[in-house]
Amino acid sequence: MIPSIKNKILSELLSGQRFTAKQLNDKFSFTDSRKIISVLRSEGKAIQDIRQPDKTKLYFIVPDSQLSLFD
Repeated sequence: MIPSIKNKILSELLSGQRFTAKQLNDKFSFTDSRKIISVLRSEGKAIQDIRQPDKTKLYFIVPDSQLSLFD
């Protein structure tokens, strides 16, 4: 795995925006953002996802101050 891609994807998710895997792949000319997301989750990053009506998922990180909104 390319550490710089992992850091870039993490940085994007930490920005507070929501992204599909395709958007992340396109943004970084990468082909396996879902694998990076899986690795980040295994490292303890609180990456959430929401399935959209078109069956894609939006990935994002909820800032700690907003976690209680989703309990």
